Amino acid sequence: MDVKAKTYILAMLSAFPQTQDVDALMLAFEIGCADIPPEYVCDAAQAYIRGEVERDNHRFAPTVPEFVKQCRNGAAFDQIKQSEPATVLQFPKSKFRQQWDAGKIPQADAKAREQIAKMIGDENAG
Repeated sequence: MDVKAKTYILAMLSAFPQTQDVDALMLAFEIGCADIPPEYVCDAAQAYIRGEVERDNHRFAPTVPEFVKQCRNGAAFDQIKQSEPATVLQFPKSKFRQQWDAGKIPQADAKAREQIAKMIGDENAG
């Protein structure tokens, strides 16, 4: 973990009352955040200091798993933002609809056209 990320975690811990050994707690945070990029660690620490993380109790520092989860949520959100936009799934047309579009189903009878349009959900078919 880089120095900046450690500094942010220590600043976050200092913002809350402590009842534990800070060195041991810091080691636990380092282990928990070992594979997380420093920018996400810093962002999560800032979010806790500013009270931006939804929690039941803002009086105490987050647990290591809670903090790691917040770091990973930030990383996951950035990955979603950077990914390509979602596309609408294209489902194949039903066999009936394919035949209708190809003109293979008789369309002369107005009542039949209306019933078929209702079946395939096409206002223009009737």
